[in-house]
Amino acid sequence: MSDSKTTDTIAMHFRHSTTVDELVNKLRAHYVWHEEDDLPEWIAEPLKDFPLLASYAQTLLQTLRSIPTSFGDQEATEYDLLVNCMITDQIMTSLREFELHYRAAHPVPDSEYKSANTISSYMHWLFPAARKKPPNSSNLKRSPLYRYLSDTYFIPCELDKELMQVISLLYHQHKRNDAGKPVLRRAYYVPLMYEHPYFMYAIEQNWGLYYNRMIDQHATMQSVLYCLFDSYADSKDFMEFQKEWFPFSHSRFKQTTADMHKLDLDCSELFDIVKSKKSYDTSPQSIDEVLRSDQKDYWIYFMKTKRYSILFSAMQFFFGYKSEKNSELPLQQLRSSICADQIDHHLQAILKKSTETILEQYAADFGKLLKEVKTSRNYDSVYNYVNRLFANTKQTLLEDDDAPADREPVSIDQLVQQQKRMERNRSNSHYPGDCQFLSAIYASMIHAAHCLNPLKKSISACTVSADSLEPLAFTESFESCTDYSISTLSPIEKYRFFIPSDYVSAPCTKMIFSHIYHIAKKNISNPAASLDAPQCLGSYILAFIAENELQPVYAPDDKQINNNHLWRWAHKLLHTSAVDQRESKTPIAFPIDFSANDFPLLRDTMRWFWPLEQLAALIHASDIDFQSRLKYQTTVRCNLSSQEEREEIAKKGIAYWEQLQQGTSDGYQQFLKDNLHLPKHNT
Repeated sequence: MSDSKTTDTIAMHFRHSTTVDELVNKLRAHYVWHEEDDLPEWIAEPLKDFPLLASYAQTLLQTLRSIPTSFGDQEATEYDLLVNCMITDQIMTSLREFELHYRAAHPVPDSEYKSANTISSYMHWLFPAARKKPPNSSNLKRSPLYRYLSDTYFIPCELDKELMQVISLLYHQHKRNDAGKPVLRRAYYVPLMYEHPYFMYAIEQNWGLYYNRMIDQHATMQSVLYCLFDSYADSKDFMEFQKEWFPFSHSRFKQTTADMHKLDLDCSELFDIVKSKKSYDTSPQSIDEVLRSDQKDYWIYFMKTKRYSILFSAMQFFFGYKSEKNSELPLQQLRSSICADQIDHHLQAILKKSTETILEQYAADFGKLLKEVKTSRNYDSVYNYVNRLFANTKQTLLEDDDAPADREPVSIDQLVQQQKRMERNRSNSHYPGDCQFLSAIYASMIHAAHCLNPLKKSISACTVSADSLEPLAFTESFESCTDYSISTLSPIEKYRFFIPSDYVSAPCTKMIFSHIYHIAKKNISNPAASLDAPQCLGSYILAFIAENELQPVYAPDDKQINNNHLWRWAHKLLHTSAVDQRESKTPIAFPIDFSANDFPLLRDTMRWFWPLEQLAALIHASDIDFQSRLKYQTTVRCNLSSQEEREEIAKKGIAYWEQLQQGTSDGYQQFLKDNLHLPKHNT
């Protein structure tokens, strides 16, 4: 968590570095980890008040520093790789901002491509080498991939240029991923990745190719949950970790005590089972005493499942977040309202209770909203606004009932009483382990409530006894439940778990955290092995801090952008000196080196994640007929081995970049048809 002084220092590095290599070295000095230090300073500083979190972070970081690797032509460690990924993301973000400010300071002169023809102007920039004219965007507009161009507001960005060229030419070969997002089919762009690091970076930023592949192979939600269960089998450890984790992280989640309701409700059933009876109650102390032998197995399973359910809810509260609304939901609600049988009745009721003043104000506000949406493109607000005319609601036109009503917060005093009772009952309950478990849950909720409302009167600190005979077991019952893999989680769930990489949005840093899952295995040779529990918790902490490091955006202001003595590294990467501003009738096309030979850090980072053999494996997995064809060639015709042929395809595909940049994909599509059996589409 960079303080203002550190942020200012890094900003100075971005302003005054002459070359990108000089900037990289300065940033590496910021993230250096001295041998005599337990933690690097950028990690130690935000954890100085959280010794337990620091110990978990140190466990993971020591592991990363102990694993050798190579980067470029130098020896390195996995910690060095993490630092390189963070620096790559910082520089790419700043370079993007620099280009945006540079274009604003050097606007395109009035010409035949005026602002009214933004799309046309954008397409001329996108395909400056087109022999006749750039591809017509009218067909592309009918493809969902058009959203990637429109999301740019048709403002050119050299870092995304190759991706936008591919989308514009191969738009007809799209599909939707598990989240419903339109993406280009993998087989159509993988042969273009080799030695094109800017293209690789844009793919990861938009489609998460490496991240999703690593998650599918090594880090399902289930494996992370196993790890959390291992960490919290001991109730005392659960409470101690949450006592530091929640105040460290809760500002990101914006939770309230009302968000504790589900966890409190899940605890209540187990609470009623394990609490000791009153002295005057003559009923059996334990339900075990009244069960037949054939029922006891079911009862044991039920108790384990109940413990799992409570811990699952605890993870949702302590490691969860409120998901964003489904963007299609407001439109669905509007359509449902308009098609309702009582639509006329609802509209009549709304108009009847709305005065002329209200109607005039509604119309005026709607006009303002449309003007805002023209630039913001937040269409959800339009759907919600229009929906008030047709919805069956008791509100007037000027009242927005879209926001859910707040629930009553959990009673802190009640939690205190429940926690104390669980501690008292441990000695005479038939379920002392469950009493201790609930005591730790309640104590953690109480501590969280005080973090959320520090002005409330203080209550004496809760304690949890540490003399349990053995930790509670969660894994067995979890194995019999639904497999909670990442891809099966509904995007419209109110809560879901965070896994460590969910904290990170920057492409390269997100990639390295998906890689950390792989190296954090207890036994890498065994795919079924669970993650190492302390290292998993350490990755949560490290990812949280890494994202905070990447939050500041270092960009030039209007004065700096016109000062040729500042941001010289960015001027060199974009080759601004090679552009004659006065002759530019279309948006500036910077002669950027897309092989990134002048940006070794980006080039070597992308090579590390996507070496040739990995790209070859991607090609093999992209085509269902590829394996059978290779089998025929290797057994009958004795041609190249499958690995060699896949690598040849990965290297040959980039030869078609020049044709793509000229606005034609015929040659490349023929290449895909001949080598990957992909149908050729007439554009």
